[in-house]
Amino acid sequence: MELLVENTFDLVILDVRMEEMSGFEFCTAMRKMPQHSHGHVIFVSGLNDFQSKLLSTQVGGNEFIVKPFAPMELALKALLHMVASQLDQQVVQGEWEQPKAG
Repeated sequence: MELLVENTFDLVILDVRMEEMSGFEFCTAMRKMPQHSHGHVIFVSGLNDFQSKLLSTQVGGNEFIVKPFAPMELALKALLHMVASQLDQQVVQGEWEQPKAG
C-alpha cells in the first residue's frame, strides 16, 4: 500500500489470494485513492467461480484471468489495459481529441 501513496500506475496486476489482505481488499482500498481511480487492474486467480469474477468487477477490477494461463494471454491483456489506461487519463485531463472524419 505504501507504493500506492507515493506513485501512480497505469496497470496493477493482483492475485486474489495474498498474505496480508486479499486482492479484492487491496483493490477496494486502492480505488478509494483519487490518484488510482482510473488505473486498470487485472486479477489473476486459481478461483474460477462466478462469485469471484463478479466481486473482481464490483471492487474495480478490469479483467479476471484464471490460473493456469498462457503467459501470452497475460502479456496481451496487460498491453491492452496499459494503452486503455493511458487513453483514459488523456480523456480525463482533456488532452484527447476525437479524430476528424475525412
